[in-house]
Amino acid sequence: MRLIFIFVLMILSVTSRASELVVPERSLLLAYEVARSQHTSQSFPFTISSTEQGNLLAAHVLMKIPVSYADFRKHLSKHRLWCEFLILHLNIKSCITERQQGQYILILFAGRKHYQPPEITYRLEYRFQLIDNRDGYFEVVMDAPKGPLSTTNYRIHVQAIPYQNETVMALGLNYTQSFISRAATYSYLNTLGRNKVGFSLDSSTTADAPVYVAGVKGVIERNVMRYFLALVSYLQAEKHVEPDSFRRLLIDWYQATEQYHRQLYEYEEETYVQAKQKEYLNQRKLQLDIDKKEAKKRRVAG
Repeated sequence: MRLIFIFVLMILSVTSRASELVVPERSLLLAYEVARSQHTSQSFPFTISSTEQGNLLAAHVLMKIPVSYADFRKHLSKHRLWCEFLILHLNIKSCITERQQGQYILILFAGRKHYQPPEITYRLEYRFQLIDNRDGYFEVVMDAPKGPLSTTNYRIHVQAIPYQNETVMALGLNYTQSFISRAATYSYLNTLGRNKVGFSLDSSTTADAPVYVAGVKGVIERNVMRYFLALVSYLQAEKHVEPDSFRRLLIDWYQATEQYHRQLYEYEEETYVQAKQKEYLNQRKLQLDIDKKEAKKRRVAG
């Protein structure tokens, strides 16, 4: 099974260099069919894999989701709508968009898992790139050059293809660690996170006793799954912006994570919902301020 995970990761790594591949949709389909052929009744309903090469830490998750490809493209091709689900992640305190030098930028305010106002969090600036948006293949890449604790080279990478009236989606996440971030991570893993695990199987696993990866690979697998479940919860929601529907979306995301309680549980549902409702109000205020400034610039320029 571990060899299958590595094989799928290799396929997805190739498709991340879309300019070098004539038909990336075929590679994504192959990755999904290989993964599906290996699923058992004990498997997760997705394939997940992670790698640590030097300071580069990466994870990919692959799954068929019950969302039409048309709806997937409709929402994910619009950069502004990404902030409606990225904020569901425990560590994202706000998400806003703006234009910088003709490019769309998503600014994520990253912090601790509990409530924090955005002004005391770390600001990551992701460049949003819609690489492909065809009838048979979709791809978005978001890159941020730097992050907290001297980390660098952040990337969020989404690929999708239509499949039997639904959508096969791959989500990749990677960044480059620093000496400072490694020290902070290992401190966490030796204290609060000492019993945390990821989703893929460790090399020491057996048929009778599955052993999940731990350490930094467990950390990035939990992170990529939180983003993945946020995206899927958002796409399955009927509405996306009204306060009541946002609360429903928060509950949907929380309950989705509870399917993987061992890996993803942090605190109770109502604690999460109350914190995120406050953070969402902060987000809307920040975005309104940005929109007013950009409208003023347009008036002056016009």
